[in-house]
Amino acid sequence: MLHGADPARTRLLLQGFARACRLAPEVNHATLREILADNAGTEFGRAHRFAGLQREPSAWRRAVPLHRYDDLAAAIDRMARGEPNVLVAEPVNFFARTSGSTGAGSLIPTPPKHQATFTRYYAGLIPAVPSLALLGGDEPRPGLALISAAGTQQRTAGGIAVGSASTGGLRRVQRFAELLWTSPWPVFTVEDVAAQWYLHALFALRERATQFLWGVFAPHLLEWLRMLAVWQVDLVRDLADGRVTRELPLAAAQREAIAARLRPDPARAREVAACFASGAPTLARRLWPRLRYAMAVITGGFAAYLPRLRRVLGDLPIYTSCYSASEAVVGLNLEIDRPERYVLTPGTAHFEFIPLAAAEREQPETVPPEALEPGQSYEVVLTNRGGLYRYRLRDVVRVEGWYERAPVLSFAWRQGTVVDLVGEHSSEAQLLAAVAAASARLIGRDDALVDFTVHGDTDAAPPRYVIYVELEVEVDVEALARAVEASLGAHNPLFIDYRRGDRIGPPAVKLLPTGSFTALADWRLARAPDVSAAQLKPARRVLDLEMLRWLDARARDRDDHGR
Repeated sequence: MLHGADPARTRLLLQGFARACRLAPEVNHATLREILADNAGTEFGRAHRFAGLQREPSAWRRAVPLHRYDDLAAAIDRMARGEPNVLVAEPVNFFARTSGSTGAGSLIPTPPKHQATFTRYYAGLIPAVPSLALLGGDEPRPGLALISAAGTQQRTAGGIAVGSASTGGLRRVQRFAELLWTSPWPVFTVEDVAAQWYLHALFALRERATQFLWGVFAPHLLEWLRMLAVWQVDLVRDLADGRVTRELPLAAAQREAIAARLRPDPARAREVAACFASGAPTLARRLWPRLRYAMAVITGGFAAYLPRLRRVLGDLPIYTSCYSASEAVVGLNLEIDRPERYVLTPGTAHFEFIPLAAAEREQPETVPPEALEPGQSYEVVLTNRGGLYRYRLRDVVRVEGWYERAPVLSFAWRQGTVVDLVGEHSSEAQLLAAVAAASARLIGRDDALVDFTVHGDTDAAPPRYVIYVELEVEVDVEALARAVEASLGAHNPLFIDYRRGDRIGPPAVKLLPTGSFTALADWRLARAPDVSAAQLKPARRVLDLEMLRWLDARARDRDDHGR
């Protein structure tokens, strides 16, 4: 994440983005023609007559069917085994492994041209926004980056590197790490997540003039800020002594490399100790008085964490930078503290959209970006430079308006996270709003909800929602269940219709003990060793029977032993 760039260059970058948005339909068509020309000689390109489609791109939607991952999995597997010219002509030297938030993860081919689209945004356009929008945002000072490049990079059967998209991108900027972020490169390679977070904290505290705090997702940044208080004694001691506590599980070479970058700083240690002793709820602003902003995804399923994050950050601006997936950067946020405002990114891929009413069909008609209607919802379809052709991303977005000729999108939900027992179609956004509102109404504050997940219990008659909830305070579980039912009916009229007809039962609530969702994240990571902590997203719907048993055991343990 480059930041503090030359203001003139920053303005040029954003002016270039604005020009692309003014020409968004033309850029979208040009991107498709480029992809067709580059890959006309591939096996897929020959089968679908890409050469002819270059002359008649309007035939694209008739010639190439919509695809889901399973439709392309066999071809991607061949590419992973080293077979060239299957989906793309450009050699693939990296596969990004997705987190599999609604099921098994996938391998996304990432040839250099595809990777270059990410580099342009993450190294240029994304940091340009706060650089110009915030007072002092263009100062060339480092910030905390709570990201990781840990782990031995895996290889496919063909010897091609595999990793998370963020890890692959991070390794490519290794030589710039100490110019960009407060932590030196060896910290990013530490395997143990808790140890790495501690070291990120130690090096960030050394830099009184830290400019920003960057956690990929809101819960990561929130948990790290909470752990500062837990680690405060060790952090102050290590800061004063210029050393690393012996308790951290570090390899000898890592410990030596990290220790070489530390120096005793008793004056800063005393200042940090005084900040901790103050007990101020907005500790971050006291620890880093020149802090300009925080950066984390606070949209979609992460919106549940915003009230608690706001409590610890105070009025510090929060920038949700982009709407991105391993498949493409889809949107760029041009506004600070307005998270649901992603401007479609012309040129990162070729985009089409499926009207929500048709999204259940296998091969529905699509519409181009310029035909989108504000207030309506659509499923995203993209064709990228990595061999995903007319690929259904499974993300549903809502059109909020226009920036020049590019649509402004908000993320609504990801298909597979909807709970639909009898046709009520409760989306993740509706469930989040209902549980958050019910908790706030019952407790009298909007930041007591830690997290929740939902199980569709079809063994019950009638079927019902079972909602597993972690709160910061104790409540009457039956009262919370009634409040959730009323709130869900207000947010999803179909739900209340089916309740009145007894086609769906009243929701049940099971309270989980403190720390349950942190433990759940650890449990999910242990079951998915190929997924990094930075990739893990909230599971708003119970994913499988094993997860259901885990949650029920935690709920029973709470009931048996108290909170």
